[in-house]
Amino acid sequence: MADFYTTEDSTKNNTILHRRDNLIAYIVETPSRILHHERSTIYKGPYREPIGFIEFHDFHDDIVEIRGRSFLPHRAHETSHFSDSKEFIDSDGRAYKWKHHSHGVWELLKQDGSHTLVARYDRKAISIYPQALHIADEVIVTLFYMRQFKKKEDDEAIVNNGVIAGLNS
Repeated sequence: MADFYTTEDSTKNNTILHRRDNLIAYIVETPSRILHHERSTIYKGPYREPIGFIEFHDFHDDIVEIRGRSFLPHRAHETSHFSDSKEFIDSDGRAYKWKHHSHGVWELLKQDGSHTLVARYDRKAISIYPQALHIADEVIVTLFYMRQFKKKEDDEAIVNNGVIAGLNS
C-alpha cells in the first residue's frame, strides 16, 4: 500500500503530497483563473516531472489529461442525478468509481462487480491499495479533479442559493 500525506505547505491553490519518507511524491499547482478556465498542473516527484493537467471550462467539457491521454470522469451509471460519484476508465480499460462521503472522504472502487476499495482519501492522506498501485498517477489526478469539481459545485450552489434568497427578500 502507498500512503501520501498533504503537508502544511499546501495552500488553497497548491497541494504537496509526501511519501512516508517525507520525499515529495506529487505537486498539484493551480494558478489563478485565466480567462474562461482554470488549469491545474500535476507534477510527480521532487524534480517536478509534469504528468498531467486538469482544466475546468464554463461552456464545454472539462479536461483531465494524464501523459497525453484523456481520463475525464463521467457520471456513474447507477447513481442518481444528485450523486457526487463519477467513473473513469484506467489505462488498461478497467472502470473505477470515485464515491464522495461526508467530511471530505473519497473512496475509489473497482466497477467490476466486486466494488473493491482500491484507494481512500480523507483530507490529510490518500492510501492507494496494492490493486491500484500500477495506476497511482491516474488515481491522484482523478482524485484532484473530483475534489475540485465538488468544490466548484458547492461554490456554485452557495452563489445560487444566495441569489434565490435575495430574490425572495
